[in-house]
Amino acid sequence: MKKFLKEKILDKYPKRVVYGAGAGLAILLIVLILVWLSSGRRKPSALTMMPNNPVFVFETNNVLNLFKEVEANPMWSNLVQTDYFNTVASRTQYFIEILSKNPKGVSLLANRTITASVHVTSKEDFGTLFFVPVPTSMDTQYLSEVLSYFRAKSEFQFSERTFKDFKIYEAKQKGTTSIFSFVIYKGFFMGSYSSILIDDVVRHASSGESAYRVTEVKRDWKDLAFWKNSHLRMHVNPEQLPQFVASTSNENLVPFFKPLKKFAESALYGTHLDNSQMAFTGLTLTNPGEEGEFMNVFAKQKAHPFQLKNYIPNNTAIMYHLTFADREKFVKNVKEYWEKQDEAFVQKQRDIESKNGIKFADFYKFLDKEIGFAVLEMGEEQRETHKLLFMRTNGLVGALNVLKQMGKKVADKMGQTLQIQKYGKAEIGEIPLSEFPAAMLGNTFQGFERCYFSYVGNAVVLANDIAIIRNLLDDVQRNDVWGKTTRYKLMLSKIKQTSNLTFLVNIPKAWKIMYKNASPNWKKLMSQYEAQIKYFQWLTAQFHYEGEQFQSQLRLKFTGGQMDEKVDKSYHPLVSATLRTGIYTPPYLMKNHRKKGVTEILVQDYENRLHLISETGKSLWQLRMYSPLRSVPVQIDRYRNKKLQYAFITNRHINLIDRVGRPVKKFPIRIRDSIRLHTMSVLEFGRRNYRFLVTDIHGKARIYNHEGQLIYGWKSKNLGSKLAAPAQQVKAGKSYLMFLLENGFVYAYDRRGKKKPGFPLSLQIKTSNPMVVDKKTLTFTCLSDIGQLISFDINGDIVSKKNLPKPYPNAKFKLCVDKKTNDWIIMVDGGSKIIALDKEGRKLFEKDFKDRKSFSFRYFNLDTDKRYIAVTSKMEAKTHILDYGGKSLAEPLNSTKDVVLKLDPNANRLIIYRCYSQFAGSYALDLE
Repeated sequence: MKKFLKEKILDKYPKRVVYGAGAGLAILLIVLILVWLSSGRRKPSALTMMPNNPVFVFETNNVLNLFKEVEANPMWSNLVQTDYFNTVASRTQYFIEILSKNPKGVSLLANRTITASVHVTSKEDFGTLFFVPVPTSMDTQYLSEVLSYFRAKSEFQFSERTFKDFKIYEAKQKGTTSIFSFVIYKGFFMGSYSSILIDDVVRHASSGESAYRVTEVKRDWKDLAFWKNSHLRMHVNPEQLPQFVASTSNENLVPFFKPLKKFAESALYGTHLDNSQMAFTGLTLTNPGEEGEFMNVFAKQKAHPFQLKNYIPNNTAIMYHLTFADREKFVKNVKEYWEKQDEAFVQKQRDIESKNGIKFADFYKFLDKEIGFAVLEMGEEQRETHKLLFMRTNGLVGALNVLKQMGKKVADKMGQTLQIQKYGKAEIGEIPLSEFPAAMLGNTFQGFERCYFSYVGNAVVLANDIAIIRNLLDDVQRNDVWGKTTRYKLMLSKIKQTSNLTFLVNIPKAWKIMYKNASPNWKKLMSQYEAQIKYFQWLTAQFHYEGEQFQSQLRLKFTGGQMDEKVDKSYHPLVSATLRTGIYTPPYLMKNHRKKGVTEILVQDYENRLHLISETGKSLWQLRMYSPLRSVPVQIDRYRNKKLQYAFITNRHINLIDRVGRPVKKFPIRIRDSIRLHTMSVLEFGRRNYRFLVTDIHGKARIYNHEGQLIYGWKSKNLGSKLAAPAQQVKAGKSYLMFLLENGFVYAYDRRGKKKPGFPLSLQIKTSNPMVVDKKTLTFTCLSDIGQLISFDINGDIVSKKNLPKPYPNAKFKLCVDKKTNDWIIMVDGGSKIIALDKEGRKLFEKDFKDRKSFSFRYFNLDTDKRYIAVTSKMEAKTHILDYGGKSLAEPLNSTKDVVLKLDPNANRLIIYRCYSQFAGSYALDLE
């Protein structure tokens, strides 16, 4: 070896070179050893454990305080009306209650960073991973004690499996299908309700692949002030956004969202929550000079105000607004970005230009600081969205002349003549070139199968329908635009006034668009929880260049405001009870069989607890249920001793509870093969011989006796569709059970499950309304959602059909029945306007509430001249009480659920039972 070194190296090269190289190698070796040692000592974190494909990562340093803050917010009271968030709330509350009983449990949740990451798990779904640090042996020991506690409870089932030499634990709560999988590794408890994600954690840990990095652009991101000071922090990974959006959308939109992958390098936000919005404020990070990242289109561009607001019509659902200072640089960056994203883009532009003898550059030179893209609200019968593209110009006449020349050249090539129409003082022309805006500015501006052009103010406007331009010109003339309408001016005043990129979604107005483009699974969820989703009014996102990066704000604006007990002085409080959490159900009025004439209130809160509230406002008892109520509780005398019990269904159980909150013997009855129960009807065969008819969300019907046994002929009768309302029992010689389905079919069976001749009857309608039964004439009346009024008899013969006039484009018809008198009226919901009709379809009144709302209606016929309609605005959380002529009896009453009205037997006043957030009780309202 010595000989080799001497002959081959020392004798061949100068000593200074040899020693210098040797010193360099030694230093390099020392650095490598230090790096290796430091990486071996690096503390594991949630990011090092996390699979490399999160869409969002959330962090909090105190989950207890965060949950309390969120739970107290009116937004949460709305969210927990959905099955998903109701389950999240009840599970979280349950675990917090158990852990909080021990100081070790409190320390496990407080003052340590708990992380949650969201990942796409399939074509139409995503899941969440939870990371809880348990770094000390004391933490691990207490965690084992908690797991032992749950193992000992009969309602939980535990199992284990091995994957890649990792032991994975799985827990399942009886009565649910969800399985929670978890592992404990390197001082972290990692769990998910998606077993695929836990398997991904194991794969990641065993493969030795590099840890997920939040950003390569800003290494000191954890030291950012907004990040350190926020209760809840969020990281967005743009690379995974297309997959996430695709999981909620239909396949046609996947190419449209593909560019999101290169929207930016990363985004970091701190979160703030108040009674009107959830706000995310932070940074969107880009690689400087990277042409393939969309936000770099605005790099070093000064932002400008939203001056186009004076032309944006009030029926705009989605608004996409861009501003810039340097036009030439902006156009160059846009073209370079789309060339990177879509290799065919530049070639497509060249082909269009050469084929038609036009140059897009001739128009680019007139662009001035602003571009706005508006997608308009869709009508009920509308199939395609209407779109408007606004481009502010520095020379309107020149810009219009260029468009006219382009239109003429394209028309000439097609053997057509350019048509210019006059509309008032404006001219409207057409460029007969499909997707002209997308060819000029990129695929973001798709949806122009035909392209018409005109102008408003100093802006050129393009539209995909000539009628839309005419409507726009009328709207601008009437000042029916954002910049001239108070509610939109107020909204715009609360966002940043100058921004390079602004994205605004009016959620109620965008509803039809979102539904049309949603995936099948999301369409089901949107149908089920329309009111809860529309509680959120505005989604806004803004980005502006500042300090080499993009300052960013995301806001989710919702209604509700501060929940309190303030009511108008016209209402006199009678009974008031305050629960620990928000109330999920309307107030159900129950008789007290011990005190004649005394009414009690039964409610369920968002933690699935039932409460019986006395006539003095005292909570007599609480009973936690497995899941939310799915039917109106019915009082029955099970033992025929004049003592009443409460019968109702939850997700998979028929329940019967006595007045002191105890389950009656043989109850609850579990429905094992049902996904989720939907309706219940209590039948009476003979004097107080009760049967329970239940249907699930797929239309399977069963009848049980009070022993929990299925009745002959009713083991599982599949009707094929969800019921519009609970089945009804009628007597025509013998008892028949009548079912009205949402698809318009009517079924009739006898008590043994045999079909009645003449049924099923197809009404050829879609309805979510109940069926009214005239028990004297045995005539049945149904109303479709779009106003078809149909009557038929007990033999299945149609008696009458009537199409009620549709006063508003998006009108929905509601049949409102007073349960005691069987009297009914029809309410027509036009969004901001309502109309009441009598049984013959004659107008009783019309009322304009100005702003668009989501309404529910209840009708009460309390006496000959005392008929009232309660109109509850879900967005405002208020109920308007109207007389039969539409006159308001008083100021609207705060109410998050439908109210119940009764007459006071001892005075000329109305008793109103209501629930508002966590408050339940009654008020008196004097009648004139």
